[in-house]
Amino acid sequence: ILAGQKKYDEAVALVDRSLTYYPDDPFLLFKKSAILSEYEKYEEASMIMYDLMVRYPDNERYLNTFIDQKMDYGRLMMKAEEFDDAREQFKAVVGLRPSNLDAINYLANIEIATKHYDSALNVVEQGLLMYPNNKDLLVKKSAILENMRDFQNAYQITSDLVRRYPYNVKLRQAYIEQLLASGRKYNNEGRSDSAISEFKKVLDIAPKDTNALAYLSNTYIQSEQLDSALAYTNKALGYFPENDFFTLKRAVIYEKRNQFDTAFKAADSVLKRNPLNINYIDYTNYLLSRTFRNQLGFQFLYSTIEDDNLQRSRANIATIQYVRFLKNNKGTVGGRLNYAGRAVGTGIQVELETYYNHNKKYTSYGNVGLANELVFPQLKLAYSIYRNFPKRWEGELGIRYLNFPNFNTTSVSILAGVARSYGDFWANIKGYTITAQGQNYFAAQFTARQYLNDKSDFLSATFGYGNSPDEFSRNQLLPTNLGNPTYNIGVGYQKVFAYRNTLSINGNWFNQKKGTGTFRNQYDIFVQFLRKF
Repeated sequence: ILAGQKKYDEAVALVDRSLTYYPDDPFLLFKKSAILSEYEKYEEASMIMYDLMVRYPDNERYLNTFIDQKMDYGRLMMKAEEFDDAREQFKAVVGLRPSNLDAINYLANIEIATKHYDSALNVVEQGLLMYPNNKDLLVKKSAILENMRDFQNAYQITSDLVRRYPYNVKLRQAYIEQLLASGRKYNNEGRSDSAISEFKKVLDIAPKDTNALAYLSNTYIQSEQLDSALAYTNKALGYFPENDFFTLKRAVIYEKRNQFDTAFKAADSVLKRNPLNINYIDYTNYLLSRTFRNQLGFQFLYSTIEDDNLQRSRANIATIQYVRFLKNNKGTVGGRLNYAGRAVGTGIQVELETYYNHNKKYTSYGNVGLANELVFPQLKLAYSIYRNFPKRWEGELGIRYLNFPNFNTTSVSILAGVARSYGDFWANIKGYTITAQGQNYFAAQFTARQYLNDKSDFLSATFGYGNSPDEFSRNQLLPTNLGNPTYNIGVGYQKVFAYRNTLSINGNWFNQKKGTGTFRNQYDIFVQFLRKF
């Protein structure tokens, strides 16, 4: 009666008084244990019940009650998140009755919650020995294997369960998620073929699954299988015609195929649906710029030369240039007209220039220049071959030829250069061996760039020694300068607007020691504007 009224202390006291007369009475001890259980004092209750169980091993009632108390105590500890205490209770139950499915599930849940996946797997496998077809245990085992990143064995289980329960949405979704996770793991390991196989398994049961279609498209793009990437992207757009993600993916694929007109149309359709999205505006402008095949440029070199007597003279050059971009990103071909007004007359130079991409490793540069004899070298020839190496290294070998009839001089230069990118930083150094007038000379130039965004805008700095045949502002005086030690330093900035207009400005200072022991300074400001159309 007292226990029913929840007066547990009084009820226990009453039983204890009776036990003073009958200390080993099993009925009284059982009663006390039951009251303590109702009072949620499971530890004391189970100790009493354990003694009764040991004294009367054939009494199933004592065993069952002890197990119930351990189960209740374990649940209470789980609710309080005291997982270590809860684990001990359920282990005791499984030790006495290995077939107790509730204890097996609780114990497995604790091991999963505490991320002891090996222990959890062992518990579940012990349970499956007695209940080999139990759906809940199989689901739990699959989840444990998934947490252990053993996705293949995990989805083997869910695959069998999906066949047994074809209308169970949760099982079907778990199977899909495990296949996707397996594919992502293969991708991270660089095993794209295996990843593709996993993603295709998803489409076998869920043809419209956007994750699988997206992963397939991305994986094919990364492995440069662009036709397959486009096929799955188009399949996705067949299901979801105005999906921005897949439409942009289509643009990316066409961009990689150098089909910039089609890429631009795809990106532009997304922009029209999202006119305020900054990223879409930027990408669409970029693709539009790649559809342009022409570029017109204007350049002006403002050059001041100061001799040792502080007399200053101007050596300005104005330039107009045109560049044609070749199809399939193969390079450029262009022409340049340089105009230099001097007291002795007007110097005019015409240049033809090309960059040609042979393949992903090799690029050629060529230049031919013809001029009257007043300012520029009458004949200018240049060629370089560039080679890309792993880890963002690049090498250059080249030759330069300049002919100066006014000085009765010809110079031939061999150059070697190396460049390296480090994230947004790029550095290049070139060395020149110059042969002219029967003498050999040396020049070197170091250039560094700090890119500000997308490798289009940058700050630059240069430092050089000697008289290089590639110095546009000074090569007309190369024959008279070669024997004079010269140092130069410069800074520059380039800004690209909407991927179409390029504005750059550079400043350089040359300090040259003349044969008389005096010095000559030259100050250059070079401004350039380019526009694609």
